[in-house]
Amino acid sequence: MKITIIRAECSKYGQDGVLYINNNPVCDTCEHPKRKLPAGEYDLKLALNRKLRRSVPTLSNGSIITMGNGPFLLNNDIIVGKRVLRGVLLQTSEVFNKLIDRLDKAQNVGKTFTLTIK
Repeated sequence: MKITIIRAECSKYGQDGVLYINNNPVCDTCEHPKRKLPAGEYDLKLALNRKLRRSVPTLSNGSIITMGNGPFLLNNDIIVGKRVLRGVLLQTSEVFNKLIDRLDKAQNVGKTFTLTIK
């Protein structure tokens, strides 16, 4: 399964972007403006996160895609939700849960994931 994040706008409030699955927009993303991941391709898998006590999309370098209220507590992680302002996402839990359900179903039928950040 091909997952792509296309970064759009970077400000002091965060690096905003859009997450696509198989070229279809799924949700908005936000990263810390200075501690964002380098653009490139990453292997992605669902792995148990001890802090969150659940499976989360985990990149090959240990960074995760997660829910959150803003980018400033992030350390090379990506939050998902619906963008309302620069660096501000709402409905992060709902969007995250839908994303996890979709990835979990795909993984259960043997699909693998690749994340490309542009």
